[in-house]
Amino acid sequence: MEIEFKPGLILSAIINRKSIILKDIPQVKTIVLERFNELFSGKHNLTLEEDIPDTLTTKEKKKLIYFNKDTRVIATCKPGDEYKLSEAVLSRFASIAINPYNEDEIKVVLSGYTKEVKDIELFDLAPNFN
Repeated sequence: MEIEFKPGLILSAIINRKSIILKDIPQVKTIVLERFNELFSGKHNLTLEEDIPDTLTTKEKKKLIYFNKDTRVIATCKPGDEYKLSEAVLSRFASIAINPYNEDEIKVVLSGYTKEVKDIELFDLAPNFN
């Protein structure tokens, strides 16, 4: 039997230098966010102590340092939920507040995806754009 360490969704995105969107960040457990502190810092590295079978790392070198600083991590939250986050988490992100889309804006956004925007029930979609 061979044991292999498999990266999860977040680590896979980081390794493949893809952007990450953490939807509703106050729902993400603090212990998960703390795992990425060194990635969010100026060092842009990540230590994988969990890689016991040495799939991505070696016994001597558990630190992955080849991440580029162009990988973007975007987090969203509902208005007021940013107060549920610690100052340490908030310091890792630039805060941008936007208002929900109104009906006309929703039509513009959706027009890029469908030709029949007028047939879409906007009341069903509006909650998804908050």
